[in-house]
Amino acid sequence: MSNLLEYRNDGSVALYINGDLQFDSKDEQIYHESLTAPALSVLAKRKKTSLKALIIGGGDGLVARDLFKSAPISSIDLVDYDPQILSFAKTELAIINNNSLQDARLNLHVRDAWQFAEEAVEKQLRFDIIISDLTVAEDLAGARFHSIDWYKKLADLLTAEGILAVNAVSPSATPEAYWSIFNSILKGGLYPRPYHVHIPSFTDSGFGQTWGRFIASAKSISIDELDSETDELKQLFVFPQELFAFQNTSLPAVSDSDILLHYFANASVCSTSGETLSSFSLDFPSLSIPEADNGKKILPPELRVALAKSISSELEADPQVILGDVLQLMPSLQKDHTPEIIADFIEDPAHFLEAIDLPGLVGRLLRRAKELPAQVVAELELLRDKLQEWAGDHLSLLSLGKRVVTILTLVIVVGNLLYPDAVYGKGHAGHNAGHGVHGAGWNGTSYNTTYWRRPRVIDKTYTTRTTRTKNVAPQMKAPATTGMIQPDDSNAVLISYLSKVVSGEQATHDRLQKNREDLTTYSTMLKRELISLESSDKALVSYGSHEIPKAEAVRRTQLTLKITLSKIDSLTKDIDQLPAHIELARIALANLNQGDNS
Repeated sequence: MSNLLEYRNDGSVALYINGDLQFDSKDEQIYHESLTAPALSVLAKRKKTSLKALIIGGGDGLVARDLFKSAPISSIDLVDYDPQILSFAKTELAIINNNSLQDARLNLHVRDAWQFAEEAVEKQLRFDIIISDLTVAEDLAGARFHSIDWYKKLADLLTAEGILAVNAVSPSATPEAYWSIFNSILKGGLYPRPYHVHIPSFTDSGFGQTWGRFIASAKSISIDELDSETDELKQLFVFPQELFAFQNTSLPAVSDSDILLHYFANASVCSTSGETLSSFSLDFPSLSIPEADNGKKILPPELRVALAKSISSELEADPQVILGDVLQLMPSLQKDHTPEIIADFIEDPAHFLEAIDLPGLVGRLLRRAKELPAQVVAELELLRDKLQEWAGDHLSLLSLGKRVVTILTLVIVVGNLLYPDAVYGKGHAGHNAGHGVHGAGWNGTSYNTTYWRRPRVIDKTYTTRTTRTKNVAPQMKAPATTGMIQPDDSNAVLISYLSKVVSGEQATHDRLQKNREDLTTYSTMLKRELISLESSDKALVSYGSHEIPKAEAVRRTQLTLKITLSKIDSLTKDIDQLPAHIELARIALANLNQGDNS
């Protein structure tokens, strides 16, 4: 990890790990008191004797400081594997954490928390309070610390009256991830009560309007167990009512699942206004908990559910609706070229398909049929049969109708998630075959950047799961068939599409040219910014609305420049090839207008 302490002229200090803010001394008391106070408030009524505590993470010593000053503590076991953070805690941060790591009651364990917990369970150790103060997961190793397996270990380490306090994620910015953690805690054998707090430095860094936490116990925690004189404490447990709608759709995780990372990369947005509800109103017996994600599915959960509904043989679905649902739900998964792939396919399907080993890609997907919904497998088998009779003319393949176009879209989307190089060119198929053999799908993706923490432009039409259903096709009975869409006797959709392509030639050229010019200007600006960053002698530099370590700013700018230059190259090719594409569309349109609609 890359750790950095930033000292400011006003005497404040901030800690960054891998470029992400961990605490700012200006408001760290809000962060740490809100993490410890609710749990200690409940324990004050449950247990009158001194407490035995376990801190997971918290190497900066600030949670330990708050426990020592706020509760009768007999001992603290603190587990953190980062020696540099512990060194900061004993030196530069000692004045802030009151030298908590030097307290004789604290036992420091510099090691992996997972292994420590396993050994502690074997030794039958028990703690009255466990504080999990871990950084937000950026990879599979980090995501397991919010899995069912992990919370089962912590449940085994708690006393009967004990309390677990968990530093989680933003419920407003990443509601699916927040409720995934809730459901994992619940499946792990504890009863969690969600709460949240506004931390100004976190909000300023783009981490969401509020930051989420949980307290949990082997027996349900009631609101009466909180300090009755502290209404402010009870207010932490009050949320916008809309947020609770995510609970029964957010999947808990087992230790080899990266569903949490998927939720970070593809977060919905939850409104912070409107009716409110206290999390103490949650009735645990009545809650519906989704099946845990085991990390072995090809498709992300949203796409899996949507396709299972759309492809049902009991519905006659509009292919455009299915296409829209697929594209809306399709995760980016840090595949930089995924949006371009889909845009290219829609813009010129025939030309796009020429670069793909389509039979090979369909075959690969069918070899993993056990991981796909049965309806999808049936459609892939149908497409495989069609391809066996196919002469290789991609335009004629598209003329088979809406059914084929839609299943081709599905193949492109799913294929890109599994074998991205194979989708953009036949020459890389060998490399990705190995990728598939090892079982990597959307769950096998590597996550190196915290996309979920970046400010994002949101399509206000799709702010919650409930509004996403607005484009669902009307439910109508269809003839019994294994197919997704009934074949159409008309080529009206394709004729309409080709007519628009031909008539819009000049507009398409102008749009491509304008996009290339804009990107060229942007790349020039990025190059200047990169030179400025590389020549800076500051440890922290301005990046967006806040400051981050110079090395991280350089890395992000280099990546953005690389993507931008790639897009410019792609647009140049599109402009050069546009006349040939238009001519092909004219020929196809003339043939279709002759009445061959078979």
